[in-house]
Amino acid sequence: MAPSKAVPHPSQHDLLRAYARLWAVTEFVIIYGDMFLVPGCESFFPSECVETPVWFWAQCALWLAILAVPSRLLVSLSMLVRVSMFVVQSPMIWESCHWANALELACVVTLLLCPATAVVDQTKDLMRTMISLFYIGAGFWKMNTSFLDPTVSCGTIYVASLLATFAPEGLLPPWLVTAALGSAPWMTIIGEMSIGVLLLLPSRPMRRAGFVLSNMLHYAICITPHPNAVPLFGVFCYTRLFFVMPEAWTVALAEAVSAPRTSSGLAFRVASVALAAWSASLTSDPGLVINWGIPAQTILCLIGARVVLLDMRHAAAWAEAGPIGLGAVGGLASSILRANGAFWVLAVLFYVFGAQTLGLMDISATSPFSHIREHGGSNHLLMPTSLLQQWEWSRGTDGFGGGVVRVTSCSSDYLNAIYPCNVTDELRPGIRDMLHSFGHIGHEYHPTVMRMFGSHRIRRHVPHWTAAAGLPFPVYTVPGLELRRMLAEARAANESFVLEYDTLPGVVGDEKWRHTAVQSKVRLEEDGAGGINCRVLRRPLDEAEEWAPCGEDELPLQPAPTGLLMKFLVWDRVGWAASRASADNVPVYAFR
Repeated sequence: MAPSKAVPHPSQHDLLRAYARLWAVTEFVIIYGDMFLVPGCESFFPSECVETPVWFWAQCALWLAILAVPSRLLVSLSMLVRVSMFVVQSPMIWESCHWANALELACVVTLLLCPATAVVDQTKDLMRTMISLFYIGAGFWKMNTSFLDPTVSCGTIYVASLLATFAPEGLLPPWLVTAALGSAPWMTIIGEMSIGVLLLLPSRPMRRAGFVLSNMLHYAICITPHPNAVPLFGVFCYTRLFFVMPEAWTVALAEAVSAPRTSSGLAFRVASVALAAWSASLTSDPGLVINWGIPAQTILCLIGARVVLLDMRHAAAWAEAGPIGLGAVGGLASSILRANGAFWVLAVLFYVFGAQTLGLMDISATSPFSHIREHGGSNHLLMPTSLLQQWEWSRGTDGFGGGVVRVTSCSSDYLNAIYPCNVTDELRPGIRDMLHSFGHIGHEYHPTVMRMFGSHRIRRHVPHWTAAAGLPFPVYTVPGLELRRMLAEARAANESFVLEYDTLPGVVGDEKWRHTAVQSKVRLEEDGAGGINCRVLRRPLDEAEEWAPCGEDELPLQPAPTGLLMKFLVWDRVGWAASRASADNVPVYAFR
């Protein structure tokens, strides 16, 4: 049945062209905002890269070509180049980079096998399912004792940041602030998992509800003040939500770039531009005049509001009329597409629920902001973590051996710039005051962010612990495998330093074990020119025991870990605040 002339009904080819151009524009915004993810750049800006950012300029050429001619070949090539860039940069990439790689690789198969008139129709359900699982996983892994404790949770910090920044001072009664902060952890979990579940449902209204919830979640994160604003994450997710309502998105995007035909259309465009321009003033990142992710996310949310309205008005008519210009897909191609869909759903399920359970991923797993503990025992309410490290047969392997160590002292500026990255002082005074009044521990750490920066050229300018500050060393635990990687990186920096650590007995224990248990003590001295002095105290509780030279099996004398696993696995450190040393919780990791 032909659609009514009053109902805008884009063709299947229109859908592909719309998504391709949207993807190209938003990818430029994302990569430009995260230039430190470009191999060899080691900077925040293309003009300051250590090496010529070939990956970036090559993609810019492809993105411009897509804007002019959004063909299947160009889109496929551009997606593969971006995937390759993240593979080269891995493991120092965000979890959203892994999400992007999975989504783009799944999409490329469809682009190569289907005519342009069938790509979106053959892709939309798979994309929606994969995105839904990512949202569900993000909420699921927050179901742990640390995130759920509102006195240490980063969920509490986010809500306090928004209330202290945007709520009129004095108009919020104390009981309401207490209720909002106290419920922040569970509300975050419910919100994220609800988005995923709603997007999975066959009901169109339910999917719209999931889309709206996603809009609200990402914009709240977008405008949260430094150091917790993450606008580019929302730009990434929102772009892929095109597949939830592709017809409405295509019409809304066409309207956004066309001249207004009515006074109301003109007014809406003027107001949208003004709002996007105003949102740029919310940039709070040090050194940035404008964080372009904020106005980009503002524009996407405004277009998204129009998308929802269009879908409410016309979804029934679009469904009744059916796809326009839908291309045919042959028998063999159809079979490959089904296999492609099954593979990626299973792969995402494993990535979301299996990788952390086995201990194959920590940083960059599907657990952003979650506080999940990946070594020394799980703090999740339902799931174990790092089983491979705990199983006896795997402890002797290079990938999972070395146990758990507690770093008690370190003079390496390179390593101290990564761990623990205490950003508590970066929180605005009003936010800290609200947190302390509520009873929050008031500590926040960003070691994951420092890891993603990759280069000490960037990290050294970020405030970090030094002995000159007169504060105690921030003790933390890491797996022995990660300590080997850390030492290899510090040695590559040709830095002289002293590092001391305790080897813990076993690989699983409670907080008392993590804080106090010791099997042996090691002191490592390096001169920055290859000279190593490693001493070990094997029975530290025996007063007659003396320090002895380290054996070849001691961690500092082992090489850096290698292999395919190291392209995916970066262990996070787990620390604690002195004021809560006896609690069964860890301090806040806003990016964990």
